[in-house]
Amino acid sequence: MKKYTATLSIITSICIVIGLIIHVAIPATFGGWSWPKGKEVKENIELSGQSDLRDVEKIECDIDVGSLMIVMDSRADNILLEYEGRQKLRPKAEVDENTLIISQENESKIGLGGNFKAEIVLRIPSDQDFDLIYGSVDAGELDIRNLKAETIEIDMSAGDVDVEDCQAKEIKAECDMGDLDMDNMKFDKLTAKVDMGNLSLNHTDIEDYELSAKVDLGNISFEGNEYTGELNRDGGRGTISLKVNMGDIDIND
Repeated sequence: MKKYTATLSIITSICIVIGLIIHVAIPATFGGWSWPKGKEVKENIELSGQSDLRDVEKIECDIDVGSLMIVMDSRADNILLEYEGRQKLRPKAEVDENTLIISQENESKIGLGGNFKAEIVLRIPSDQDFDLIYGSVDAGELDIRNLKAETIEIDMSAGDVDVEDCQAKEIKAECDMGDLDMDNMKFDKLTAKVDMGNLSLNHTDIEDYELSAKVDLGNISFEGNEYTGELNRDGGRGTISLKVNMGDIDIND
């Protein structure tokens, strides 16, 4: 069964790489895709006209390409959206009932091999309560800091994810290809998965949680000890579930 699982993981990883070559590298190399052209801008995107942002209970950020930072800022009186980068990658914002939706309105196809810049920062007041904060990036970087919500969800297709000083009843994080690093987290339930890359969980009171960690092809490091395959430990008030198909898991208090 273990040999079958390892073989399946290798086949899955090969398929991911082939898919990236077909859908990203080849189109970029032979001109099928192009990077958005045009001037660069740096601005604070106006949100006040949307509605009363203090009534927002959910935030959903879905970015095609670039870097996205979502951070709670004690200096912010209201939700702020900052952008620096290509004009055609500029994000748009809208409020649907009590949900603030941040997305990119880009008509160009995105490929590798070009020079682009798209840096998005969403600042949230530290005294505002949220039911859900969701951040998703197709290709780039995702940085989540100092967030507090009922649920935090993170989704990365290709790139690295850093999550630090966050608190929620439930945290769900998934990274298809890249590293997922989590530091100083407080939660009742954490579910994290990486298909190809490394996963780390640091400065979290592990003894307070029931722990399940599994790696198909790689190692598990826990408090200085190395394990292969699977590690399970009984704990206290909450649960941690970590899964990596190809890569390593590193857990430290």
